[in-house]
Amino acid sequence: MKVALVSLNQEWEDKNANRIHCAEYVNLAKDNNCDLVIFPEMTLTGFSMNVESCSEDYNCSETLSFFQNLAIKYQIWIIFGAIVSIDNTYENRLFVLNKNGEVIADYAKIHPFSYSGEDKIFQAGENLGIAIINQINFGLSICYDLRFPELYQILSQKASVIVNIANWPAKRLDHWKTLVII
Repeated sequence: MKVALVSLNQEWEDKNANRIHCAEYVNLAKDNNCDLVIFPEMTLTGFSMNVESCSEDYNCSETLSFFQNLAIKYQIWIIFGAIVSIDNTYENRLFVLNKNGEVIADYAKIHPFSYSGEDKIFQAGENLGIAIINQINFGLSICYDLRFPELYQILSQKASVIVNIANWPAKRLDHWKTLVII
């Protein structure tokens, strides 16, 4: 399996500009025979807690539709992040789409970033995220989840690959490098 990891320099809270960049990256990934494209946390908005303008209803998300159309057009698997609202709560979610644009898994971030107040705005997820992509079990996590090794101990028993989509600022790069050492 060939995977494209996109380190997207997002335009802050500008979904339209970021859609253009994402479409270009998916096209490039397909041109390079990739099977899967992985985008960062809150792909089209950057890490934002402005839920009033950045969130979308889980059941009618324009962001989800956009990525579904890309998956179908390019016949490629896509992992991306978005802010969704469900029953008057907000969640920081990761979605996994197959080549037919179907959501085969989604995951709500279990550990919202408390130091920034994310835990005051976003509902914490309660379930592990596992997706089967081309017969490979992928464990799913988002950004700050990385600081909780018990989550990864559990995922390592259920998955061959663990994906963490993140929006990690440059000023904490040393933390990131320490946490991702194998």
